Formats: sequence, C-alpha cells, structure tokens
Amino acid sequence: MVGAIGAPPGGRQIWTAGPGHLQLVQGGGGIAPGVYATDKPGRLRPQKGEVIWVLWVDDGHRTAVLSVPSGRWALILNRGKRIPADRRRAALDILDWSGFDLASLREG
Repeated sequence: MVGAIGAPPGGRQIWTAGPGHLQLVQGGGGIAPGVYATDKPGRLRPQKGEVIWVLWVDDGHRTAVLSVPSGRWALILNRGKRIPADRRRAALDILDWSGFDLASLREG
C-alpha cells in the first residue's frame, strides 16, 4: 500500500484469487483478512461489513484505488513499493475526482 486516506498507510496486503471471490490473506489499511465475493464488477463484498469499491485499476493491474461507499477511507495499492509518477498521478486524480481531500493522504 502506498497511500491511504482515513486508514493507516504502509503495510503489505496479500490477495489470492478463486472462482467468484478474492481472499485477503494478509490485511492492512483498514481491510480485514477474509473472503470477498466478486459478484459485481468493481465490488468486493465481505461476508460481514462494508462493501469495498474498486474505483480504478491501471491497464496492467499493478496499481488500484479502493474505497468504501461511506467515504470513510480510501487506499492506493501498488504491486511494488515504488509507484511510477504517472500511475501515482492517475490514482490521485481518481481520489480527487471522487471527492477525497488529498491533503489528508498519508503515504507510506
């Protein structure tokens, strides 16, 4: 995780894919480990709790912006520790367009 709003930044998340779901093996940034149904495009539905929205993913599936409908938190995830400037700018643009206060972004 390279950035967060309303959640602690940093840390590493480990996701695995299965038919109709993603499983978060190692959580972080306010997302609890567990199974998340992928029954609708752009939605990760936990067994309990708030649905996670996938706001954006780059073409190579290396960088993603996640949030929850309440706007309580948002995350910028990247496959590596360093995010290239163009993908970072795109992720920030998505957060800004979605109404998040970029001044509250914590990177780590």
